[in-house]
Amino acid sequence: MAVREEIPLLLFVILTVFCISSKEKLIMSETSETFIISKVTAEDKGSYQCRADNGIKTAKSDDLWISVMHSPRNIKIEGVTSVKVGTPLTLTCSADSDPPPHMYTWKHKPGLSSVPLSMETGQLYIKKMTIQHAGQYTCDVTNTIGTGSHTIKVDVLYPPSNLSLITKKEVREFEVVSIICTVQSCPDSHLTVTGPQGDLKDIQNNRRNSTASANMLTVYMNVSESDAGMYTCKAKNSEGDRETKQELIVLHALKNVSVSSKGEQTFGSELTLTCEAHSKSAPSSYEWKKRFNGQLKTVGHEQILHFYFLEITDSGLYVCIAHNSIGKTESPSVEIKVKYAPNINIVHNMTIFTQWNWKLPVCLACSADAYPPATDYKWFIQGDNTKVVSQQQNFTVWPQNPGMYYCTAVNAIGKSRSEHIVLFISSNILMLYHIIFLLLILTGAAIFLIRRFIIKARFDQQSESDPFYLFQLIPSETTSTVCYYGTVSTNSGKQCTDAEVQTIASENKTSKNSQREEPDYEDVSAACAPPPS
Repeated sequence: MAVREEIPLLLFVILTVFCISSKEKLIMSETSETFIISKVTAEDKGSYQCRADNGIKTAKSDDLWISVMHSPRNIKIEGVTSVKVGTPLTLTCSADSDPPPHMYTWKHKPGLSSVPLSMETGQLYIKKMTIQHAGQYTCDVTNTIGTGSHTIKVDVLYPPSNLSLITKKEVREFEVVSIICTVQSCPDSHLTVTGPQGDLKDIQNNRRNSTASANMLTVYMNVSESDAGMYTCKAKNSEGDRETKQELIVLHALKNVSVSSKGEQTFGSELTLTCEAHSKSAPSSYEWKKRFNGQLKTVGHEQILHFYFLEITDSGLYVCIAHNSIGKTESPSVEIKVKYAPNINIVHNMTIFTQWNWKLPVCLACSADAYPPATDYKWFIQGDNTKVVSQQQNFTVWPQNPGMYYCTAVNAIGKSRSEHIVLFISSNILMLYHIIFLLLILTGAAIFLIRRFIIKARFDQQSESDPFYLFQLIPSETTSTVCYYGTVSTNSGKQCTDAEVQTIASENKTSKNSQREEPDYEDVSAACAPPPS
């Protein structure tokens, strides 16, 4: 006998004393011939028997099988719930159902929605599992009474994939930055993030903090220059491991700004100063400043400061200021000390009231401005025989030693001499000396010019009026003859005749006319000699 679940069941007997189920369990003892189950359940199915007793004899009825028709229940899905990626999956669905199921429906829920599968039997078979096959699987069992379902979760085991390290590529120093490491894997991976300072998860201080969840690790940092570098995110589970890297650039003000020099620091030499800075962010501009005598002034805007010809005024302290997008940094000072030969000044104790007092000595100091400092000093007195009077920087001149004094100073670069200073010599006397000297020069020049003028005038007059006053040397191969007025004396005392004198005069007149434009007075003077006394 079959009945539907939850439908009342009435059993009628002629004489009822005991009613026993198939499990031989006394379920009722009464005199009623009717056994009523008001709400039949699946558990009520089985074999029922009635026994009656009237005191004389006990009799029992034949067994009556009661079937309870119900929808599928106690549904089970059997199979491996964790499979490696690439391997097959078999799931078997079973249920307690009366009548037996006539339809099976499988559903897959990888995310928020279910996807029906084409399988319509009690067994689900997937030949090669992929990551997308992971999720919930539901088996719906249907018979003529109703439908029952059961769901299990299937994990597909696979190594870490889609590993990513998310952070800014460039950050400013002291900025708070987050480093997020995420991965997809089953089972969940153990995540670590390492950087220049080590494992960031293990470093917990006032600059770092981290939070972790399934397949995600987040680290917060207040970055400094030392945090710049390569960061690595590592993921590891039972199926394998993987890592990814990303560089973090920390932009900061320029560090280690320094100045290098090339060349000699000598007067007139060539010298270059180069500004060098180290930073991930290259310098955008440079500025050179010079400190000298308490003042600071800008002297250049290029990376290289070039001195083509060093002057003494180029000495001083120089600093380079390098700029970038973050800020500016100043280099340590570099000193330039230009080496030069001494520049000398004579320092004395004379005043306008004592310079004519020749009773007091004069103290002289040879003041030399030089670098390196002068090491050798000498004092000289100027005269016909200039001599060294002292080899000290300071020198005292007494009135009994008048003259013109000067000093010299020597250093490693060269030697220099001062202007002279006149001591204990009156300026009037010096002026008189100068005037006398000039008068002597002018007098000598005047005498020379007057003499030549007189000779020229006399020659012109005598050559035109009376040629017998001319004197001429008469050349001779054996003797030298000089003719005078009316006579000629020779080395032998021979006298010239009147005819010879006339011949000489005629020759001189002809020569005079040919040389009238530029007469050779020196030759005439040489040709003429005064008469012997």
